[in-house]
Amino acid sequence: MGEWKNDKRSGFGISERSNGMKYEGEWLNNRRHGYGCTMFPDGTKEEGKYKNNVKRWNMYIAFWETLKSLKNPLKQESRRNLSWGYQILLTVGV
Repeated sequence: MGEWKNDKRSGFGISERSNGMKYEGEWLNNRRHGYGCTMFPDGTKEEGKYKNNVKRWNMYIAFWETLKSLKNPLKQESRRNLSWGYQILLTVGV
């Protein structure tokens, strides 16, 4: 379901597979190209930007049950009362 040009997916579209995986996002020449979101059967999501069907950057989004199972979802250290190091931002219901 979505936009087509010359019998190829181009523009915004949705692709659903029989295994429950679903991609919703931008297409160009029948390839994922631009911003998109993949939803997995276990309820987790992966959002990111694709170029020629390859994900260039992504953001992982987990649902509340997944978050509750994590002991420390935000890892960082403090130096002189300032945050230092890597941070992982997990959001719920996005």
